[in-house]
Amino acid sequence: MCSPPPVRCKQGDDQTRSIVVIAFSYRPVILSLRTRGRRSVAWSACVAATFSLGGCARLVGARPLVPGALKAGDSYHTLTVGTAARTYLLHLPSSYGRRGETPMPVLIVLHGSGTNGSWLAQQSELNDAADKRRFAVAYPDGSGTLGVEFLDWPTGDTTADGRATVLRNVHFMDELIRSLARVPGLDRTRVFVAGVSNGGIMTYTIACELADKISGFAIIAGEMPDSTCGSSRPLPALIIHGTADDVIPYDNHGERVPGAPVSYLSAPEAVAFWARHDGCPQPPKRSKSGNVIQVEYLDCTNGTAVVFYTLVGGEHEWPGGRRSWLFGHLPTRELYASPTMLDFFSHHAVPAGQGIVDDDTEGGGHAPRR
Repeated sequence: MCSPPPVRCKQGDDQTRSIVVIAFSYRPVILSLRTRGRRSVAWSACVAATFSLGGCARLVGARPLVPGALKAGDSYHTLTVGTAARTYLLHLPSSYGRRGETPMPVLIVLHGSGTNGSWLAQQSELNDAADKRRFAVAYPDGSGTLGVEFLDWPTGDTTADGRATVLRNVHFMDELIRSLARVPGLDRTRVFVAGVSNGGIMTYTIACELADKISGFAIIAGEMPDSTCGSSRPLPALIIHGTADDVIPYDNHGERVPGAPVSYLSAPEAVAFWARHDGCPQPPKRSKSGNVIQVEYLDCTNGTAVVFYTLVGGEHEWPGGRRSWLFGHLPTRELYASPTMLDFFSHHAVPAGQGIVDDDTEGGGHAPRR
């Protein structure tokens, strides 16, 4: 997704003046299966102008998380995983810390290619919905070679070290979950993961690799790697995809790219996989409102559910959010993904493993399976 990165302020910047940034960013365009020898991402440059009035304080001075010192609002943190320092933005609702409040569920959201977690927070407008529904939200930054602005989640077929790179990011997610589980007032048994575009691909991987650590997941405009999924248990799944998506096609018929180690399921195929995996009864409940088609598999194993929203004519955007870049498509207003996602998680969840924190040392957990 092509998007202007957020302004990264330095200490001493005047937070009250307007800042105009001409930011070069990139829109990932998936090449046609007919014209490429292997799956790759072609970056077409675009120029986006971002106008901002302050709002940079949360990105100044990223520090390691101190669980007992957190307050409501936004904070930017580092997490050392192995020898790598990773970063993430954490948003806590205004009600965080109030006495007598029940622990808040946690949502970890993964951005698309060519951007970062901070920008996704702006694009999705997820924090507003999270404040109303009392969800803590973490926006981790992916990996990449162009600093902290243009990042992605390597999926195994676009990187030289393939599977090892994927596992490093899975391990980052594992350690992030453990770190957030130590925060007072957050519910370690209700941890959800969501992702858009390339972040959606990574979310599918997490659902397969870390099923015992999460309570459910959601995918927006992503696709599922067609490989062995080792998910150890049923998980609630929400999947949203537009039929006019020209970056990650809605229906790719599960085509395999010659020479590539990974192929991908179409959106309907991924839904069918999770409906089978969750032991959902057939047939599903179907309904339509305007250009939104809803397919619901309910009363699945352990109370899980699989819900699929098809956006007829929908493009590669976050439904109900902001444009992904200055000249991007205007996201549909027939479905607002952020509140829809949180409402789904509120009604459908399986408790995450109680043992996700097994020591007092950050980064001391078990590595994901290989």
